[in-house]
Amino acid sequence: MDSTINNNNLDLEKIQKIYELIKKYELENIASFLLEIVYPFRRIIGSAVLVSEPFLSIFINPIEIEFFYKLFYEKDNLNKLKELLKKEEPLQEEN
Repeated sequence: MDSTINNNNLDLEKIQKIYELIKKYELENIASFLLEIVYPFRRIIGSAVLVSEPFLSIFINPIEIEFFYKLFYEKDNLNKLKELLKKEEPLQEEN
């Protein structure tokens, strides 16, 4: 059970790092837009990452591939990233 807790914390840390990179390069709006577009296809993207793992492992660490699989395939992880992006959205002024 401790490994599950550690795994969830690790996922949260990685999601937070992704958010920090998005924020660093000021891509919050485009990231939110793309996440909304990709959201209905999250399971297809997760499955595609899983199927292409043997080829991707040549270039990317298999642990990172598994994280991206979980990020897209599991609904909660993608929602956590979306929530982080929504928290920091600037208010738009009405003219």
